[in-house]
Amino acid sequence: MRHAFGKAVSTAARVKSGQKLITVSVEGSNFDDAKEALRRASYKFPTPCRIVTDKGENLVAA
Repeated sequence: MRHAFGKAVSTAARVKSGQKLITVSVEGSNFDDAKEALRRASYKFPTPCRIVTDKGENLVAA
């Protein structure tokens, strides 16, 4: 993980290009908070991430 504390012990998951990493379903009032949370979480992954909005309220970090 990028910006992680400590030392990596082993590989936790193998992810292919374009694969969904995190899926979040939220109500409309929490949409911006969920999008910000996914943006901050994306910094911890060693691969470039993008946030995709699906159906207006479902967010996916891929």
